Amino acid sequence: MQATVFGGALFAFNIVCWILTFVLGHIPVLGWIVALALALLSMAVGLGALIVWIIMLIKSFSGLEWDLPILGKIARQQLAKMDAGAGPL
Repeated sequence: MQATVFGGALFAFNIVCWILTFVLGHIPVLGWIVALALALLSMAVGLGALIVWIIMLIKSFSGLEWDLPILGKIARQQLAKMDAGAGPL
């Protein structure tokens, strides 16, 4: 669940960056600079996300529990909701 929440947050971040880059890219000079900075930020976040994803994989295959600071709490809350709504089988 944590990987799903992490992927969703990353997807939302990329959509916001893409929209802002597109909109600001149409503003001469200053907009281009800000759009370039956003594109570089998006690439840096993508590289960081890859590193975090690899760490999550290693921890998972090692059998260790490891929570991301904010997203881990959200994932646990979602799992609790799913468990409460499951009912008897």
